[in-house]
Amino acid sequence: MEQVSQFRTGAAAAALALGLLAGQAQAHHSFAMFDRTHDVVLKGTVREFQWTNPHSFIELDVADAQGVVTAYSIEMNSPNNLTRQGWKSSSLKPGDKVLLTMSPLRDGSKGGLFQAVQLPDGRVLGDAAHAPAAVATALLAVAAPAGAHHSYAMFDAQQNKQLDGVVSDFKWTNPHSYIEVLVTDDKGQTQKWGVECGSPSQMVKAGWRSSTLKPGDHVVVTIHPLRSGEFGGSFVQAQIPDGRVLKAS
Repeated sequence: MEQVSQFRTGAAAAALALGLLAGQAQAHHSFAMFDRTHDVVLKGTVREFQWTNPHSFIELDVADAQGVVTAYSIEMNSPNNLTRQGWKSSSLKPGDKVLLTMSPLRDGSKGGLFQAVQLPDGRVLGDAAHAPAAVATALLAVAAPAGAHHSYAMFDAQQNKQLDGVVSDFKWTNPHSYIEVLVTDDKGQTQKWGVECGSPSQMVKAGWRSSTLKPGDHVVVTIHPLRSGEFGGSFVQAQIPDGRVLKAS
């Protein structure tokens, strides 16, 4: 609780200072404290949902592999703005299990800026562009029995889509690795795509290594897209920076 209070106090102080510097015409505080180029997905239990002005907060308890619980404080929009996005003061309650995407604090503190969340009833609230395939598949992996594989019905295996973009993250994790790719469309807008790959052991057999991709690498990735139309898909193959084409297996 002390750590959360310190974050909240520090964030409020920073917001006030930035507001004073920017002048009265600037109604909202700067978001420079958050790394908007990087998404962090937290699986945890809601400890408190604070429906307050000027910003609501989700206080989330996240347990690591050893069972050690860390408290995260996630800043959100005002209740008025959240209501327009489908939120209610009762959308979350203490004890709810959620998967939440945030933009982390640049200083490494345990907090961030809200992007999207999967609620206990299955709905996703927030920015769909920040709820990629990695979020959906991670939820299924949590719900499935240990060692089991989820259904691929969410992906359209009859369609191939090519993503020509820049790697923002390469997650070498079990049960699935992920490539996050930033793709710029014809209008100059950047979309973040989450691409689900095989497990590290499967990928090694196909020539992959944990060091095969790094942020900033230009890649051309072929995927089976999500049927929902969200920015995500199942990995088919990728042309990597050294010119090789690596497949799923």
